Amino acid sequence: MALSAFSVPGSISVGLTEPTSLLNAFSKDITTQVLTATIDGLASESVQYYIKYVTDVNQHITYNAGDATPNDDAWGLTAFTVASTDPTYDAAKETKNLPTSGDAVSVQAGVINIQDPDGQVSGTFTVNLALTVDNQLNMTAAASVTGNDVTVTVDNVPNQIQVVHINVPGENVPANPTENDSDVLFDSVAATTLQDLFSNGGAYETDINNIVNNYDNLDLVDSWSIAFTEITQAVDSVLSHHARGLDPVPTSNQIFAAGDKIVTSGKADVKITITDYAGNTVNVVGSGTNREGSHSVYGILEQAAV
Repeated sequence: MALSAFSVPGSISVGLTEPTSLLNAFSKDITTQVLTATIDGLASESVQYYIKYVTDVNQHITYNAGDATPNDDAWGLTAFTVASTDPTYDAAKETKNLPTSGDAVSVQAGVINIQDPDGQVSGTFTVNLALTVDNQLNMTAAASVTGNDVTVTVDNVPNQIQVVHINVPGENVPANPTENDSDVLFDSVAATTLQDLFSNGGAYETDINNIVNNYDNLDLVDSWSIAFTEITQAVDSVLSHHARGLDPVPTSNQIFAAGDKIVTSGKADVKITITDYAGNTVNVVGSGTNREGSHSVYGILEQAAV
C-alpha cells in the first residue's frame, strides 16, 4: 500500500543481507552398473515502498515567536537520525512495505549427473531453488529437481547376460543374473525419483537442507537508518510556510499532529541478486524478468501521539 507524507530533505539507508553464493553448491554423480497528495510549504509525496517508524518528530522542530503576528514566527528543523540500531528502537513502531520478488525466482543450485558404466555422463538433472521474497524482504526457499528422464543403454554382448541398473541411492540392487535370465540392456531414472532423495530420510536430504537453510526464512534487511537534514529556522522556511497553512496556526513547535508523516526526499535502491551454481548473477528483487522494475525505498517518520 502506497503512503502519502510531507517531503522533507533527508535520506534513507538500508543495510541488506547478501545471500550466500550457490556457485558449485551441490553436485552429485549417480553411477550406473551393469548387473528464485498538497499543504502550503511541504509538498505531499506518495511513495510505494518505504520503511516507516513512529516517533516524536515535533521534538526536532525549533520555534521562535515573532514580535507581532504569526507571520513573523519562524520554524526550523534540527538534523536528526532514527535507526534500527538505536537503543530505543521498538519493532512494534516499524512498518515496512518493500519490493518483492513477484513470482518465485528459480535459481540453479546444483546438478545430478547420471553416468554410464564407463563413467561418462549420459544425462543431467538440474537442482533448483525457488526463492520468494515478500514485502518485508523475507526470503523463503524450496528445492526441486528438473530434467527429462535419463536412460542408460549398453550394447549386447554375445554369450553374456547383462542387467543394467542405475544406482539411485536407496534403491535395491538386483541380484546378479543367471544364465537362464534375459538381458536388460537399459535402465531409466526420472526427476520425480530423484526428488524423493531430498526428503523423508533420502540420501541427499541433509545436503540439500544445508543449502535450503541458507535462504529459507532469511531476513534480508540487516539494518536501516532514516536521516533528515537541518532546515534553518527562518520566517520563510518551508516549515514556517507549512505551519502558517495550518488552522489554527500553532504557536509552538507542535506543527505535526499524531499520524502526520514526513518522508525523505532521498531514496535507497533495493536490489537483491544471487550467484547461481554456474556463476551467473540472478536478479531476485529489482530489475529483471518478472522482477518489480521500481525498487526505490523511502524513509517515513510518523508523528507519535504524545
